[in-house]
Amino acid sequence: MRKMKIILTGATGYDPLTDAEKAKLEEYIIPDFMDLKAGDKHFEGYDAVYFIAGITSIGTPENVYRRISYDIPTHFADIMPNKGQMTYIYLSGAGTDPAFAYRPALCFYPLMRLCGLANNMTEVAHSMLACTRDGYPHYAINPRDITKLAKQL
Repeated sequence: MRKMKIILTGATGYDPLTDAEKAKLEEYIIPDFMDLKAGDKHFEGYDAVYFIAGITSIGTPENVYRRISYDIPTHFADIMPNKGQMTYIYLSGAGTDPAFAYRPALCFYPLMRLCGLANNMTEVAHSMLACTRDGYPHYAINPRDITKLAKQL
């Protein structure tokens, strides 16, 4: 399998990488995603974007939630070079077509896992890599899809 170059945003607390893999990372800190413009050289030559930055809707004013959960990820997707050839995965989003919207179930993990309705973060990470490599016939990817994709890696 060829090496893939992936942009990972908002990954605080999402750490599926080994120390050796982390050593290969290049960090680009962005104070405000909305200030980014098309043509930014930092984004050339990538195969995928994993947009993981987000916020809960519970207790969040609608305008703040919309900016963080829709406006920013959409803007980020719009400015990507070669977006027609890139995989764009938005973790835990809805209405992100044409991106893959991942909807893992992590609450009540042990009970939900017994029913095939929950994933651990390693499965989520592996499924995202498989989705980038092979694609997937659906844009909204639920826990059962995540499990299926993770087994393909």
